[in-house]
Amino acid sequence: MAKQKTKKKFFFLKWFFSLFLIFSFSLTLYSFHLAKEVRIKFEGKRWSLPARVYAKPLELYIGAPVSAQQFADELKRIGYKKVKHPKKAGEWSQSQSHFLVATRRFEFSDGIEIEHSLDIRFSQNKVSQLRDGNKTLDLMRLEPVLIDSIHADTHEDRVLIQFKKTPSLLIKGLLAVEDRRFYQHHGVSPLAIVRAIMTNIIKGKAVQGGSTLTQQLVKNFYLTPERSLKRKLNEALMSIILEIRYEKNDILEAYLNEIFLGQDGGRAIHGFGLAAKYYFNRPLQELEIHQYATLIGMVKGASWFNPRKHLERVKARRDTVLKVMLNQQVINNKSYQTALKQSLTIVKKSQIQLAKYPAFMQLVKRQLANEYKAKDLNTEGLKIFTTLDPWRQEIAQATVTNSLKRLEQQRQIKTNDLQGALISINPQTGNILALVGERHRNRIGFNRALDAIRPIGSLVKPFIYLSALEKPEKYHIFSLLDDSPLSVELSKGRYWEPLNYNKKNQGQVTLISALSKSLNIPTVRLGLELGLKTIQQQIIKFNIKRPFELYPSMLLGALSLSPLEVAQLYQGLANEGFSTPLKSIIQVTDSQNHELQRYPLIVQQAASTEAVYLVNRILQTVVSSGTARRLNQTFSKSLKIAAKTGTTNDLKDSWFAAITGGQVDIVWIGNDQNKPTKLTGSSGALIVWRNYMQQGGIRALELFEPENIVTVDIETTSGLLNNPDCLLKGIQTPYIKGYEPVDMIACEIPENIDVKKQKKTFLWW
Repeated sequence: MAKQKTKKKFFFLKWFFSLFLIFSFSLTLYSFHLAKEVRIKFEGKRWSLPARVYAKPLELYIGAPVSAQQFADELKRIGYKKVKHPKKAGEWSQSQSHFLVATRRFEFSDGIEIEHSLDIRFSQNKVSQLRDGNKTLDLMRLEPVLIDSIHADTHEDRVLIQFKKTPSLLIKGLLAVEDRRFYQHHGVSPLAIVRAIMTNIIKGKAVQGGSTLTQQLVKNFYLTPERSLKRKLNEALMSIILEIRYEKNDILEAYLNEIFLGQDGGRAIHGFGLAAKYYFNRPLQELEIHQYATLIGMVKGASWFNPRKHLERVKARRDTVLKVMLNQQVINNKSYQTALKQSLTIVKKSQIQLAKYPAFMQLVKRQLANEYKAKDLNTEGLKIFTTLDPWRQEIAQATVTNSLKRLEQQRQIKTNDLQGALISINPQTGNILALVGERHRNRIGFNRALDAIRPIGSLVKPFIYLSALEKPEKYHIFSLLDDSPLSVELSKGRYWEPLNYNKKNQGQVTLISALSKSLNIPTVRLGLELGLKTIQQQIIKFNIKRPFELYPSMLLGALSLSPLEVAQLYQGLANEGFSTPLKSIIQVTDSQNHELQRYPLIVQQAASTEAVYLVNRILQTVVSSGTARRLNQTFSKSLKIAAKTGTTNDLKDSWFAAITGGQVDIVWIGNDQNKPTKLTGSSGALIVWRNYMQQGGIRALELFEPENIVTVDIETTSGLLNNPDCLLKGIQTPYIKGYEPVDMIACEIPENIDVKKQKKTFLWW
């Protein structure tokens, strides 16, 4: 019997030992599998980082055209905190037009903008003083505004932070609340598990977890959120593997960047770096104790402790975290009492929303799509530096929204029937400063600035007259054009009979009068005389690539372009005849700030500088005495604005193009059904532009006079040199050198000159 029992015991031990070996071998193999998975992700590219898109940084120098209000608005956009006495980076104070600012460091690809103790003053909407302590600065740039991110399909977003640059207060507070023995355990803490079980039994519900920070990281980083024994075993094994293979600080750094801390629409907010910007609009390094405590408290459940939805709940949780930080000697009692009195200070609206400027971002993405793969944009953490001026963009959008609403009320137009687009560019660089694609702020949909291909009406006329003035041997400012009734044969038995807007004819009119008053008949006659092909080639030279048919009606704007393409046309006109492609991106860098691509200034001469100068002088008379003269009620003539109104058949499209100092603006108003709007260029789009300039400011236009231009005293009706001995009034008029009049008017007034009419001049120079 004893022998039989011994045999059974031996068999049982043998069976148990075999199972143990099999289990150990299987566990070892499985551990190797898990170790490989841990290593691949932890040592490889841990996260897919979206591309960051930045606005144009605000450049400051003595004389820079920046107002005190514009500067204050920019500081708010980049999350600077207004205080009485700025000491830390990201703080500022203001006394009327005098600012003290502790600026942040920002790394541009061409150098680092260091921190400054900025002492800056403004006078007459310009920078009048720029100092750092006792040193006058020649130039400095504020950090650019982050306007958007380009995400992968996962829609995860994060701002990576390094452990060594993470505020110690955050780390100590996090460990005090979530894992006090982090630096002692090896991935799993049996003591924490037992403590959690006992606490939950005493409370009668689950109030405390036993997971270490390493386990939390593994759950978020590697595993699914399912609740199962298998997942918990994997979590424990992978946590131990992670602790064996990697340093504690590396694990903690990964946790700081991975933890889920909220949801912004379709975008998941991961990590403390992005959460600081999302909830407080400040970098993590600039937060205060109570703000760190708020973020630490959200680790327990970002949705449950959402500070934008559950203020009281979040405040109670924050205060609990502060108490733990006090008890664990992370903060002293004075700091605790001060933090306890603070409100949550959550910004009402996230400053890093997706698609903050959707119309502009559509253009950016189209440009990037030509040169970068979608995967690179979604995962490589690229930095996209754009041309957008956020101050001007905000004003542009608000102006379009409010102006269209007001026009509908005044003109008894159905509510929300009108739509609009507005584009502002720098004509010298081709940089797009502002772009509005529709009246509703932040709506993502049809982008009228890019994709509304509409007839441009009279905005085409300056390019017809430009073609004429490029032939100085035949045309000049006072060339006489025929304004008698016109009938153009289109095909056998089909005729086109254009009319002037007022349906009147004046017989002979000067070239300057025909353009400034936007007369149709003399424009058509001139265009036909020059040839439709000539006009087509002229437009193509200004970087217009869209094909269009050669019909006589194109001379009156039966030529369909988008507002962006119209801006391209007028860019070359405002830039002395030199055309440069419009662009929304200046530069692209990688995540380490190494330049990948810079978009250079590409310039080609599209037209004679002298002829362009003459056209722009005439466009100034459009404002002084032509179709845009109502602007004289709002702006001083000393601004010398050059502009052109445009209206299409049946009042379906209202256009306005304006050239001012350093800026070209295009405004379009219409509706998506292509129905009449009841608005002309001067009663619609011009009004929007006027409102825009009243808010955004306007600089005087100083036209560059080419060397080949001479100015002579002309008698305006005859176009002859004025005789100083005569009583007739003359006017200083520009001509291309060698083609100016040589004959002088006789003192006897010719019978065909009406002295009263002669005194009405269209020029103001």
